[in-house]
Amino acid sequence: MLTRILLLLLLLSGQNLWAQTRDQAEIAQVKKNIQKIMPGLPISSLKTTPVKNLYELMVGDNIVYITGDAKYYLAGKLFDVINQVNLTDAASNQLRKKQLKKVSKDEMIIFPAKGEHKYTMSVFTDTSCPFCARLHKEVPELNKNGVEVRYMLYPRAGVGSHAYQTMVSVWCSENRQKALTKAKEVGDLENKTCDTPIAKHMALAREMGLSGTPMIVLENGALINGYKPAKAIIRQLKSIKK
Repeated sequence: MLTRILLLLLLLSGQNLWAQTRDQAEIAQVKKNIQKIMPGLPISSLKTTPVKNLYELMVGDNIVYITGDAKYYLAGKLFDVINQVNLTDAASNQLRKKQLKKVSKDEMIIFPAKGEHKYTMSVFTDTSCPFCARLHKEVPELNKNGVEVRYMLYPRAGVGSHAYQTMVSVWCSENRQKALTKAKEVGDLENKTCDTPIAKHMALAREMGLSGTPMIVLENGALINGYKPAKAIIRQLKSIKK
């Protein structure tokens, strides 16, 4: 019996290795086809999809679908109807999760969960943004429900703007949480200077396609553009855990 099980495992292992080798050769050929028709195209990733002869092509952080001969591509969402999964959103979520790892917790302003830490959300915020201020008023409710809120700073007016200097002062304050709350309430702080990760935050936000603030990224990489009340965010976080 043991011998049969070992033989079966070896057979399955061999089949998996053969399938991986076949997929790698297939992807390599498709990449050659793409480079022949679109030389110099910066390919971030190229993967197979459940659809025969259709491949997921990522250029930067943009996802399109391309045929194996690279003669046709489709810009849009790909859905798995049977399993009711948006495959494009799932791929985008995984990319955002990977991108967020470029910023450590020490480079964020964190409002920790009260009691049990159940969920995490990351927010790109601007102290001059009224909807950011509105979202910030929801933070105590989020924290009370086990949500850790991690802030990154994005002055929409750019480096050198009043909002930028305010956010520098926030980061350079002894208590960043209190300073951020005050800045969102009154808009002005005593000027302070120090080294900050704001340029890193801004670069990451642009890489992730920020179109406005607040931009919320949930722990599965799902994106919420704009303000959403705490109860709605918590419902969405709970649905992720199911």
